Amino acid sequence: MSIWLYIFKSKIPYNPWYDLGLARIGCYLCPSTDLADLEIVKDNYPGFSKWQNYLESYATEKKLPEEWVELGLWRWNHFPPWLINILREKNIKIEYDRHERSNLKLETVFRDDKVIITFNKEVDKNRLTNMLNIIDEKSYKLNENGIVVSENIKNIVKQVIIQAEECIGCGVCSSRCKNNAIYIENQKAWIDEKRCLHCSLCIGPCPVYRF
Repeated sequence: MSIWLYIFKSKIPYNPWYDLGLARIGCYLCPSTDLADLEIVKDNYPGFSKWQNYLESYATEKKLPEEWVELGLWRWNHFPPWLINILREKNIKIEYDRHERSNLKLETVFRDDKVIITFNKEVDKNRLTNMLNIIDEKSYKLNENGIVVSENIKNIVKQVIIQAEECIGCGVCSSRCKNNAIYIENQKAWIDEKRCLHCSLCIGPCPVYRF
């Protein structure tokens, strides 16, 4: 709110899409865009029709029901449990070839009060070490066999591992950072170690992890 008050007071130009109701300005094709924002773009951007036509053509080709487009189901590679329940209630069946994540698989081994997260292939340790700045360094231990963490943060660490390996640089996480500690370089998100507060507020819906 303080930022907007400063903008209004100083009469600084800003993106007019905010006035139309968007809270975040980015690529409207992003799978993390919610249906309300998609409707705003659809109603105000003529170019959206090209994307709409593509989705409808794809749905026809793959013999998908019209709900695949109407409900924005194209945003998911794997449907989350809550969405599966809704589709079942509405008797909507969706079957199509999904893109499978790279062959990175994570396994968890429980030992005493700790959890060991292991990888089935070699990961980019430089990327992973950088992204782990999101978490307090006292909460995990990275070694050659994997990452040792407490059980209460194992899901957060799993997301960080996937993001480190498969980041596409969409910038969703950087928009959540209150300290401008995330920047995009070479189509990847990176953590500025000097700025990061390890608050983990940037952890949230991520296209490469959730969708």
